[in-house]
Amino acid sequence: MDNIQGMIDSGNSHIVLPPGEYKGSFFVNRPCILEGNNTTLWANGETVIYIRSAGVTLINLRVELISKNNDGAYSLSTEYSDTQCENIEIIGPTHGFQDEDMVPEMKKQLSFGTFRSETENTFTFDLFTAIDAEVSTQMKDVMLSVSDLHPGINTITATVSPISANSYIYGDIILKSQFVRRFYINGSSSDNGELCDNKCISKISQEDCTVKPDNEIVEMINTPARQSVKSSVIINNIQDVSERKNNTVVGTYILKRGERIYLEDYFDLPIKIIMGNKGQYKEMDIDPYIFMLDASGSTSCDEDFVYFGNTSSKCGSIVFNSDKSIDLNLKTVPEHIERISFAYSIYLPTLNYNFSKVLDPYISILQSGKEIFRYMANDLFAETTIIFMEIYRHKFQWRINTIGQGYRDGLKRLCSSYGLIVS
Repeated sequence: MDNIQGMIDSGNSHIVLPPGEYKGSFFVNRPCILEGNNTTLWANGETVIYIRSAGVTLINLRVELISKNNDGAYSLSTEYSDTQCENIEIIGPTHGFQDEDMVPEMKKQLSFGTFRSETENTFTFDLFTAIDAEVSTQMKDVMLSVSDLHPGINTITATVSPISANSYIYGDIILKSQFVRRFYINGSSSDNGELCDNKCISKISQEDCTVKPDNEIVEMINTPARQSVKSSVIINNIQDVSERKNNTVVGTYILKRGERIYLEDYFDLPIKIIMGNKGQYKEMDIDPYIFMLDASGSTSCDEDFVYFGNTSSKCGSIVFNSDKSIDLNLKTVPEHIERISFAYSIYLPTLNYNFSKVLDPYISILQSGKEIFRYMANDLFAETTIIFMEIYRHKFQWRINTIGQGYRDGLKRLCSSYGLIVS
């Protein structure tokens, strides 16, 4: 039964939800026990579960808020102090749970980087907890220095046992207080890797743990992400520096999420789009899918959906190459096309094949063999499909909009949202 809200409203005092992943929001308007069974409830940009009654108990659920902006949404929101939670794993902030509401959003991906093989390496990272908590990991080659955490900032030492060269480490760290929070750690060993002795991989300051008042949050949202046209970012150990000279980007311009850039200086020649990453902790096949969208936001014909099964758009302006790069000629895009959406999806995704296993995925835009733009999509988890960017018309000119939005339930849902029927 996929109608989760209908089950909640059914009148039963003890509701056992079916296995699977279900999109909310969900509203609990009466006293009851809501028990999961390998069940994930999630929402994108809006609160996942609203508790609007006294006498509500949640058991064995995973509650995930997909939101990269501070938009006032919560994983759980309650107005009742007697709300009980047992074995509830959350992603996202809470509301109405006293000290737990003070826990800030922290990095979900921690990386050891490339470290020396055949020897012991140690790393440190900080975790914040508002109440007494426990931390643990099931990774066989990683040992944590403590298991019990006290309220405040706790520094953890992770010791990696000697492992052979060219080995990958991937696993999770469980932080259990009133709720369960999960963090992911990755790294790789090499004969030439760094010999790490208490190398800090994540530091938390007291300022990071201070909840900002609403007016300050609003100010942060309304402040442009980039105040200058210069950017200096280290990628693949190369410093990419970009600036504008005569309104033209020189070098590789590193785009931030949500940034919008005009493409008028790159209109005359075709551009090439390539997706890359710094490594995969499970070998997966990732394919590009390009949607040409009209004013209604739909793909008007199958030929305007470009992928490995249809390697050229009807107009010929988009070409899917054998190396999975995409050629785009904006000069020949038909007038009725308002947006072009660039998505990448894992072929035959499973529970263990998702973008959390991909290290620093990025998309590059090249012209005449030179990279002009790059956008990195970080902090991905169980998503199996991601929209990296859109190129759209604005006042008769083309612009890039970096998206970085992921979908847990894969390509089929994305195709449906664009008006395509996938069997």
